[in-house]
Parts: sequence; C-alpha cells; structure tokens
Amino acid sequence: MAPWRFWFYLYPPQFERDGILSLWYSELYQTLQRHEWRTEDPQKASVFFLGIDVSCAYLWPVYSAPVPGSANYVQEGRWGALGNAKECQRTRQARLEAYVRNGWAPYWGIEGKQHVVFDQLCYHPLSELVHAEHFVSLAGVGHLKGRAYGYRRGIDISWPEMPVTVEDPPLSACDCQPRKRLASFQGAGTRSVRQKLTALHDGDQIVVHVVDVTNSGLNTTDSRWEVGHPIKAPYAALMRESDFALAPAGHSQCSLRLYEIMSFCTIPVILADEKLLPFSEILNWSEMAVMVPENAAGTVPERLRALDADSRCHMRRKAHEAFHKFFANVSANVRGLLEVLGQHLQRGLGPKEDSLRVAADFRQQSMNLAWSQLAMEDFRRQRLAFTWLPAWPRGDSDKDCRISWSELLQHAQDAHRGLVLGTLAFAELGRSSKAGGLPQPEAIRKNALRMDGRIFGGVS
Repeated sequence: MAPWRFWFYLYPPQFERDGILSLWYSELYQTLQRHEWRTEDPQKASVFFLGIDVSCAYLWPVYSAPVPGSANYVQEGRWGALGNAKECQRTRQARLEAYVRNGWAPYWGIEGKQHVVFDQLCYHPLSELVHAEHFVSLAGVGHLKGRAYGYRRGIDISWPEMPVTVEDPPLSACDCQPRKRLASFQGAGTRSVRQKLTALHDGDQIVVHVVDVTNSGLNTTDSRWEVGHPIKAPYAALMRESDFALAPAGHSQCSLRLYEIMSFCTIPVILADEKLLPFSEILNWSEMAVMVPENAAGTVPERLRALDADSRCHMRRKAHEAFHKFFANVSANVRGLLEVLGQHLQRGLGPKEDSLRVAADFRQQSMNLAWSQLAMEDFRRQRLAFTWLPAWPRGDSDKDCRISWSELLQHAQDAHRGLVLGTLAFAELGRSSKAGGLPQPEAIRKNALRMDGRIFGGVS
C-alpha cells in the first residue's frame, strides 16, 4: 500500500542566528530540502519543519562516553562553531519558545498546520509548547510505553537512533543458513539486565561480553570508520556468527544496537520493557524481533531454540528489509517519518485522548504561557542574545540582510510586550490580593490593558 502523500514546508534556516546546529539535524534538513513532497508555498503545506535545531543529537556520527561536546556539531559556521550537545540541551526550551514568539514559525498553532519537533536526547521533559497542543508532533527517541506523557498516540512519532557500526558493504539479501552461534551480546554493563545476561554465557552457543568502557578506547566509536577498524571488527565478527543478538536497554531505554544487529542479517532479541519501538506506528516488530521481558532474561536460550528454521529465516529477512528501508541512514529515517505522518494525517490529527489529558494538566499548572518558567528563560536568552550579536562590515552587498538598532529594539519590544504586561499585571494583582489566592484571568487582562496605556502608550 502506497504511503499517504502530503506537502510539507521547511521554515527558512536560522541556524547561524540561533547558534546551534548538530550534524544530524543539518543532514536531516538538507534531505528534506531535496524531497519531492516539499513545497515552497506554506498555504499548500499541511506539515512544517523548523529552521532551528532543538533535537540536541549527541551520539552520531561519533558515539562516545562521556557525551562529546562539539564533535557532533557543525564547526564551520559563518561565525564559528555552532554549539555542542550540552549547550543545546541547556537552551533548547528557551530557544524554541523564542523562535515561536518572535514569529519565525508564523503557522505555529494554526489548525491543519502540523509542526514537527525532534528530540534526540532520549528523554522527554514536559514542554508547554510541544506537549500541550495536538498541532505539534514530537519525533523522539526513547518514547516510553505506559507513561502519562511518554507518547501521544496518533500525534507523536516513535523515532530511531542512528546506528554506528553496520555491515559494510551492505548485504543485498539474507541467506537462511544456520550460523555458528545461537546468540551473542557485546556491550557495556550499564543496566542490571545486561549484568544478568552474563549468566547465559557458555563460550560457544551463547557468547556474552559485558565490557567495562570506563577507561577504555571502546568508549568512542565513529560511524565513519570502516567496519574493519580495530574497535569495530570484533563486534562485527560476533554479529556475523550469530543467529540472534541481544538488544537490552542501555543507560536508558534507547539503544542503537537494535539497528546495528539488523544490518548484519541477525535477529534482534529486545529486552527493554518500557521502550516504544521506533516507527511502531507502521512496523510489526513481532515479525522481525523476539521480545523478552527484562525479568525473564534467563529464559532467552529456550525461547530462541523454540523457533524453527522457517521462522528464523522469515524474521531475519524482515529485519534486514526494515533496516535498509527505515533505519540505515538519515534518508531512510525520513522515509519512515513521512510515512508515519501520512498515516496520522489520513486518520485525522485532531485532539486525542493523550493530548487532551496533557493539555488539561498544563491548564491546571499554569494560567497563561506568558508568565511560565519557560517564558522567563526565553526572556533571559533574548537579553543575552544582544551580547552574542557579531559585528559585520557594513556595505551595500548585505543591505537586505541588516536591520537597524531601532528596528531591532522595536521588534524586541513588540515580541515581549505581552510577556512584560502579563507578568507585571499578574504580579501587581497578586501583591494586592488580600485573599492570597491567584488572580482571575479576566482581572489580569483588564489590569494588563490599563498598564499597556501607562507603559507603552496604548489604549486602555
């Protein structure tokens, strides 16, 4: 069945202005630029992608522990390096809110104009802008099953990590010959389930290598290294020898090992109870992987031996096919992304049970976005932005790219007028309230209008 086709719009790039751009988002943005479903007419589009990077990708192309600073971020921007993982993480909520408030995403909040926000951090802090409305889809790794705010069905997208060690050259097809070993695992002992797997090791049919990478060169792997690299080669050899390979949860529920296993025509055995598997909206993972509860790790051998040769062959080929279609690279990820979004659009992207519950929760916690903690962070960032503005030579060639200081200050005043008025009105009413309760929205609105005339010269 062909994917549901739609038009999407890319907001103009603001990466230099914003100061953050990961190599991953740079490649994703360029892939979307070339896609045939892209339109330059925003009125025609039903899906929108941002011109800033709030994904905070940090494990590709260099996988490293501790997390690399700038290795996975663009280093040759117009005004120097464009950030690092820690800076992206620290500022992303404020940057997203500033981006929306300052009008760089003018279709944000309009029904029928779905916006996609990416999260590569493998966790999902609540964000008022992202979670409280159904018109924003979060494409995030590590979505959690059964959590109140882990995943909004029919709106969000369960997103994959990027693999680092894959078969090269790629296998064109999988044969179904039995391999030397039943199952294997090589990785860090970052979770209790991984430690339990050591009891399965027999050195022959089942090989389990739990590696201490604390002070080891194994803590850094570059996806651009050849598969024969000394750090990659032993792992690759183990994958080629195994019918199955274990994919337990790591530091979190995320693990790029899942996709690496599939690239070797090996069947993944998933031990990650809370993880919502990537592109689960369109993929039937039971056809290509064995699911084992974390507390049942000791039953893995008998479960695998119970699968006959035909079942193993079918699963091996399905896993390999899915890897190359959806997980092998950024272009494959985009294919899955657009297919999931097409399915969401086809079924209707209105409010869902999950999104309504989250929105109601936010309304209880915050009376208005204007004085939320995130808006305060946005205001702080905007103040700091004046110190970050680089100097550039004046000349006719860049006349259209410059704004005057008076225009800049006027824009700042307009962008934050509602924020300033709302905050002052709320504070003044709260200070004068004898009951000690929160001021009512209508009282705040009237007080803000009165202060508008007093501060900005507006009509009260």
